[in-house]
Amino acid sequence: MAALECSKALVSNGISLRVTVDGAEVAASVASIGKDYLTPWLDPSLNDFTEGNFFWLIAEKKEVPVIVGGGRLDRYGNDGAGTIRRLFERSHGPESIAYVSDAVSVGLRGTVCYLGDLHSKAGVGLSRANRRFYLGVAHYIASVHFRADATYSFMRTSDVMRGSADINGFDQRISEPYGWVEPPSKRSNDEVLVYRRAENNAMYFNALRRELAAYEEGSVVDPAQSGLRAQA
Repeated sequence: MAALECSKALVSNGISLRVTVDGAEVAASVASIGKDYLTPWLDPSLNDFTEGNFFWLIAEKKEVPVIVGGGRLDRYGNDGAGTIRRLFERSHGPESIAYVSDAVSVGLRGTVCYLGDLHSKAGVGLSRANRRFYLGVAHYIASVHFRADATYSFMRTSDVMRGSADINGFDQRISEPYGWVEPPSKRSNDEVLVYRRAENNAMYFNALRRELAAYEEGSVVDPAQSGLRAQA
């Protein structure tokens, strides 16, 4: 199982994983790692989360958080664009969004899992390998435990260009997925919606297994060469 192998690879680097749905633990891990905010979509104080629609994944080294992030499950049906608009307007106010691209409804349909608030402690958890293996476990939770039809996130264009979407396991892109009337703090109109549909999960986890095998031999396969490149 790729997720178990990812966990073992992290353990070999002195990093352990735990999952929680406890709001106090989420807040404590965020404060410990130095992240100064939570997105409204993943803030337990603003949502009625349960273990059936939310998880927070904490990677620790010597009991100190080094990578954190969370996921939430929603049923978008065939109205991904409308649901995204309503989520943003609920979080940031009516008429805060100028438009949402129709392409969102094509990519994000059915039951979807949003992965966000990923934050790493520089020099400890930020290596490409650690982040890759951490996300492997997060994607396992989204795809196997939650049985999501799609898993997605938002990234800055510059981060996508540096390969972060591939490293984080997302093989599809929607440029200009939405536009803010006036971007709120921590957001901008220079964001890309990155996602992976469930039909591509096998390719993703198989590529992870190949990379883990190479990692054990002392060399990490570049995501661009392991079958995880963005699809045109």
